[in-house]
Amino acid sequence: MWRGLVAVFLTRLSCSSDCRQCQYSCLAPCSHRARSRSKLRGSVLLFCCLIGLGQIEAQNPPAFPHRIYVGDFGGKSEASAIKTAVRNELQKSKVFEMVESPADADAVLAGDAEVYVLGYYSLYARAGRSPANGNPVYGGYTSVELKSHSGETVWSYLSTLRSGSTDPARDISRDIARHLIAVAFPNRKTER
Repeated sequence: MWRGLVAVFLTRLSCSSDCRQCQYSCLAPCSHRARSRSKLRGSVLLFCCLIGLGQIEAQNPPAFPHRIYVGDFGGKSEASAIKTAVRNELQKSKVFEMVESPADADAVLAGDAEVYVLGYYSLYARAGRSPANGNPVYGGYTSVELKSHSGETVWSYLSTLRSGSTDPARDISRDIARHLIAVAFPNRKTER
């Protein structure tokens, strides 16, 4: 049943409107229909093959970089602490090999980091909001890119601090490492 409906549909699609015979009867056989049908079938077959090749390529993506060099994270005050913390988190995960120079690496992880004090909190209500009487609450972000030798961006991520963060370098580095490992190894479980 479906084959018959598809055949009628394809016949009507492939038939030109200036054919007298087809204007009177869409199912009547004519020579131009046979040629158009074979061209359409060839086009559909080519389209299906291209889709199949795309799915095969999607199933076998290129290998994710294994050796990583952690580059600069900008010139802000917390950037060097975040760079060191990210490097330590990735090394601690034992998933990636950390290298000392960009020439030895498969990819370079670099970006921009900014951390600032949002305010201060204290458990004592009468202490006020002065820095001497409370603990700082940080805000900020780190934007990172993992680039290959050819300059192509392999991965990028924007990490923002959660509210109430007291150690920004640790929180941001754990977030970046967790997401990078999740992308590199999608079947591996990471702790939160």
